Amino acid sequence: MVQYPIVEIEWEDSSCGHGWQEDLGPTSCDAVTVGYLIKEDKGGYKLAESVMLTTGHAEYGCTTGIPKSAVRKMRILRKGRK
Repeated sequence: MVQYPIVEIEWEDSSCGHGWQEDLGPTSCDAVTVGYLIKEDKGGYKLAESVMLTTGHAEYGCTTGIPKSAVRKMRILRKGRK
């Protein structure tokens, strides 16, 4: 069984555009990410979409790093197991 908590983080992400643009749009956008909280340090959170355990050690799929300075709200959807 996976030991990591599942969290939902609302945060402010930077925006980007590709190619030529007339309307520059906003400099940031609202984002919501849900995943396994696999790491937390003083700078931010690392979430993973998937955790594979069959290899004898944990491997992570589709990870996202979110700086704490960008977080607006974090909600624990399922507590981790110790």
